[in-house]
Amino acid sequence: MKIAALLPFMETEELKQLAFDILDGKHENVKLTMLFPFLDSKDLEEIVDLLIEKGQGEKLYGTLPFISKATLGKIQQAIKDNKLENFKEEALLPFLDKNAIKDLFNDLLKKTAE
Repeated sequence: MKIAALLPFMETEELKQLAFDILDGKHENVKLTMLFPFLDSKDLEEIVDLLIEKGQGEKLYGTLPFISKATLGKIQQAIKDNKLENFKEEALLPFLDKNAIKDLFNDLLKKTAE
């Protein structure tokens, strides 16, 4: 049996602990992205915060379909603050609302004008 088959049946705290163990390198054969659909939104936000803090933007891509707009905003701010150099901002586009895309567009216009 594969671990992925058990994930929907695990308790919230067990999933959270497994995620943090994976981040600590304790389970190298288990992919963190497998857990994202099953994590509580608060726990997923904690993981995003930790990944931003560690500058591990490449691991954030898999979180995008599962995070809140507020958490998405944290990623955007981290990009603006140059905390996520290895994250391509274009990946956010499908998850942003029209106003956020307009703001992003206007920011880019300002940068090109400078």
